[in-house]
Amino acid sequence: MPGIKKNRKTYNQPAFRKTLISKLNEFGAVGLKDDNSDLLIYLIYINYLNDLIRQSSTKENGFGNEGTITEERLENVDFKLLKKHRG
Repeated sequence: MPGIKKNRKTYNQPAFRKTLISKLNEFGAVGLKDDNSDLLIYLIYINYLNDLIRQSSTKENGFGNEGTITEERLENVDFKLLKKHRG
């Protein structure tokens, strides 16, 4: 359809950067440089959420039917993923 523009931007960079800087300031961390490091942090976060949802739906992470995401599964997978992402 001509005349309809698709929004290809995945997130609002200025708003995300502002939120990220405010969270970093709460913990006394060093500020961000102007080198798109906020984009890298965003992508790592999206990857974490994707892994959390995907792994929470498997039977090996808790009781319930395959494909069902439960609070217990989320907590189990969250613990494993936090260990993985912390290094």
